Amino acid sequence: MKNTKVLILLFSLFLISGITSAQKFGKIDTQQLLALMPETKTAQADLEKYVQEIRDQLDIMQVEYNTKLKEYQDAAKTYSEIQRELKEKELSDIYRRTQEFEQSASEKIQAKQMELMGPIRDKANKAIEDVIKENGFILIYDPGAGVIFGHPEKVEDCLPLVKKKLGIL
Repeated sequence: MKNTKVLILLFSLFLISGITSAQKFGKIDTQQLLALMPETKTAQADLEKYVQEIRDQLDIMQVEYNTKLKEYQDAAKTYSEIQRELKEKELSDIYRRTQEFEQSASEKIQAKQMELMGPIRDKANKAIEDVIKENGFILIYDPGAGVIFGHPEKVEDCLPLVKKKLGIL
């Protein structure tokens, strides 16, 4: 009887210590969180406006190229060799500028997206970090992005245990 009481007491202490030292883990879909933030909608609208301005400029450049190309094709037979070479060089330059603009536009759009979304991501990350601190989480994992928030240094690295189990030295 005495042994049973001691075992129950030890088991209870073990359970209580296990419960109090339980580590909390969580998960979050940051893409869904970002989509729900009102700032994201504003940033997306601003980005769409920016993209449209770039497309409009690109359209103007393409119209210019097509107009000059048609003029060249219509009058090519009347040009002297020097005039033809000058017109071809002009067309080549317009085409090159259009291609360069298109390439730099892609980079500018990417930079604009980072500029607009950066502060929003920072705000979301800070909120996640605050939730970790306020609610006692060790880690919050975003499976979609493969990102871990929190304190990975507080989590035991299981690699040595698994290596031992597999007989890997």
